[in-house]
Amino acid sequence: MIAIIIAAWVGLAYFMNFCLQMRIKRVFNSKRMTDERIVKEYKGLDVMSTIFIFYGGPVGFFLAKKKFIPELKKTMEEKMRERNIEF
Repeated sequence: MIAIIIAAWVGLAYFMNFCLQMRIKRVFNSKRMTDERIVKEYKGLDVMSTIFIFYGGPVGFFLAKKKFIPELKKTMEEKMRERNIEF
C-alpha cells in the first residue's frame, strides 16, 4: 500500500514538472512577455518547490528541490542569456 502511495507521489511530481516545463516554453515563446515578467517567473521558481508538496507529497518536494527546480533554473538562465536579459 505504501509503495502505491509513493509511486503516485512520484507520478504526480513528474506531471507537475512537465507542466512547469510547458509553462516556461510558453513564457519564452510569447511575443507579449516582457523581460521584467520573465525575470519574475525566474525568481518565482523557488516558490514552486513548495507547491510540489501538495501534489507530490514529501517525495515530490524532494524531487523538486534536488532535480526539477535546478534543471528548470538552468534552462531559464540559458534562455535569458540568449535574449540578453539581466537576472
